[in-house]
Amino acid sequence: MRLFLASMTAGVALLAFSQNASAVTISLVSDNASIVPSTNFITAPVSSSGVFALSTTGSDLGVKRSPYENTPIANTPYSIISSGSLGAGSATYDCPNCTTFSFLWGSPDDYNFVRFYSGLNGTGDLISTFIGTDVVPPGTVGLGFNEVGFAASGGTFSSVVFSDSGRAAFEYSNVRVNSVPGPIVGSGLSGLGLVVACGSLIGFARRRRRQLA
Repeated sequence: MRLFLASMTAGVALLAFSQNASAVTISLVSDNASIVPSTNFITAPVSSSGVFALSTTGSDLGVKRSPYENTPIANTPYSIISSGSLGAGSATYDCPNCTTFSFLWGSPDDYNFVRFYSGLNGTGDLISTFIGTDVVPPGTVGLGFNEVGFAASGGTFSSVVFSDSGRAAFEYSNVRVNSVPGPIVGSGLSGLGLVVACGSLIGFARRRRRQLA
């Protein structure tokens, strides 16, 4: 009986630790608005909705503004969510067990949203939300571009959703993700599975004691 209680106590403690270890926070760790990117590329999302275009170029007054406007690479393609008054849209990027995420944010605005989720395809817990004014000072939104980078601490995230309220547009490119191998606890030995595993070990230990007696 003492062995059973001790094993159950250890199992519950391990379960509590695994749950606490999932407290993830996301921070803006880099922000550069002065150096034109030397590499430019388009990354397709796993899903999109509403008004979304994977690749476009140039600027249209009141509709879209190229992140590369007034640079030597003004005609570089970029992605756009929403467009003028055509309605809202979104684009979702999956990155299982992600630790970092970066992209080129064109003309950051306070109606551009970047949301980090614990599950794939924008599911699970909402971990953090960022808007354009988290990247640039109020009063300077809607101009140029910012190469921004985000990093997770205390765990990982699994998807990022870009969206726009439909007021204007969310322009971006150069999406990069960095995933790490999944933790053992997150690979099936968690929650109820952990308790069941502890119970199996306890049963084996009791049978072994009877055989040796």
